[in-house]
Amino acid sequence: MKKLLLLPLLILLFAAPAFSAGPVDGILDDMIAAYGGADNLKKLNSYVSLWDMKVQVRNETGTARVSVAQPGSLRVKLTYPTKTESRVVNAGAGYKQYDGGEKKPAHGPQLYAMKLQLMRLYSPLVLKSFSEKITVSDSNGYKVLSLTDGNISSHYFVNPKTRLIDAVIGKLAIAGRPMEFVTEYHDYKKIDGVFVHHMENKFAQGMNTAKLYLKELKSGVSHPAGTFK
Repeated sequence: MKKLLLLPLLILLFAAPAFSAGPVDGILDDMIAAYGGADNLKKLNSYVSLWDMKVQVRNETGTARVSVAQPGSLRVKLTYPTKTESRVVNAGAGYKQYDGGEKKPAHGPQLYAMKLQLMRLYSPLVLKSFSEKITVSDSNGYKVLSLTDGNISSHYFVNPKTRLIDAVIGKLAIAGRPMEFVTEYHDYKKIDGVFVHHMENKFAQGMNTAKLYLKELKSGVSHPAGTFK
């Protein structure tokens, strides 16, 4: 992530037109247009994505199934060679489940990390609904949109040339000790008229934890009853 944010951006900045006027809404409107327009982005309010996963810290492979109903519901199922893990966040509450066993409520830092995972998946259209809570700053040529929810915050690094999100940093504090989760987005391609990143490079506290590669995305889906229960 440090490499990403410290790369020289002079060429990119000179080539990029200025963002629309307005500290937040103008930037979000530009992003919505760049991603494919509001009508197309609405398809990502409810979707299921399937990913191939390479776990860097264990040199292990697996898959991830991500079900999303914006802005408040997320279900992630991780499948490894010898185990499975499910995480659900819905209306501010959450649980984890291992190998199909007992569902255990998530609390404290565990729940905060799951909420950050949902926040990082907000599309520009969803972010627009939170525009009054978003602040804007500049970092190494990027426009950074910051959204805080209690003691957690997400920071979206917007590429000034493409108007797409290059990275998201999620932050929380445990007993006063800050924690940081970084996800870089790469390889944007259009699916059903909207730009979607096809690769994620993930870091926790500076350690490269996993790389994910998109296999399939179904947008505008109706989730089965109980998906987020």
